Amino acid sequence: MKSKLVLGFLLGISLTQFGHAIDRTDVSGKVLYRAIDQLAEYMEKDLDQVSKHTKKTSIVNYTQSEELPTSIQHYLVKRLEYVASKNTRTPVKFVRCLECLSMQAVAEGDEIFIRKGITNDKQLKKTLSNLGIRKYTDINLAYTGDKLVMQLNVVDENKLVDWSGEYKTPYKAHENSQWLINIGAEVGSYSDNDIPSAKGARVSVGQRLTGFGAIGLSTSFFEEAPGIPQVVSLGTFASFSHNEIFNQYWDFARLYYQAELGVTDFNGSQLFHETIGVKGVMGIYSLGINIKLHQFVSTPDDDSPINNTDGKSFLNNNDPLPMLVSLGLGVEIM
Repeated sequence: MKSKLVLGFLLGISLTQFGHAIDRTDVSGKVLYRAIDQLAEYMEKDLDQVSKHTKKTSIVNYTQSEELPTSIQHYLVKRLEYVASKNTRTPVKFVRCLECLSMQAVAEGDEIFIRKGITNDKQLKKTLSNLGIRKYTDINLAYTGDKLVMQLNVVDENKLVDWSGEYKTPYKAHENSQWLINIGAEVGSYSDNDIPSAKGARVSVGQRLTGFGAIGLSTSFFEEAPGIPQVVSLGTFASFSHNEIFNQYWDFARLYYQAELGVTDFNGSQLFHETIGVKGVMGIYSLGINIKLHQFVSTPDDDSPINNTDGKSFLNNNDPLPMLVSLGLGVEIM
């Protein structure tokens, strides 16, 4: 058993270090989330300066580097709306302008063109009037390969820039520092209804792989239940990021598909386990559901059954644990 655990541990560490050594230059969703959060915090510090020029503004024009996913625009706009709304020391607010950042059909003679945002001065003035604002905001988000740069301009109705700010954050710093630690509580239910449910905990440590997800080590245990001894598991996991793989980014939420291989210690015997599951992350909090299958590494010699507190037999000692479905709530520390 010890040799198997050591092998699994070394495998997990080697994979984790391999992931840390990879130098990827593609643009990752989760890295962008962290970088944009940082840019929004920098911008929040300048809201006092913005308030000297306007109390209410709307993002009318938005441009970004070609390397960045188009869907990241929505996340950036939402972050700026959020930092302005939660800041109590200044009255500056960002007003959502749907038609400013959406696709529109424009007729020119006998032809129809698809364009994004406001297409002429007349439409701009009408939109500003409908929103009750006199000054709007232009944003350009640039990716330089090692930095993310956000340029903001507050512009009046005559297209004169009243205020401008530029914010930079090192993109690579957000990528390279992402060691992952998750600590959470779990509740598990076995497919055999005679086996009581149990409460437990889970800890996982890993390294992000840009554009893919993460890999690392995890350990979990379920406390003793009536007739069931403590169950302890150690495994190597791979976490596949739906957002990065499929280039889909959502407001403050991420989705992961998880797989794990490892060894479970139960009643003095060792079982090989395979786990699949999904995990959603919102902010620093995670919610996951996993399905774990067990099989013996080697069948134990003791065939005596396992009994519950009433003396009823519900599991032979030479039978592996049945399928376990667990629900876990955790905190992403890093």
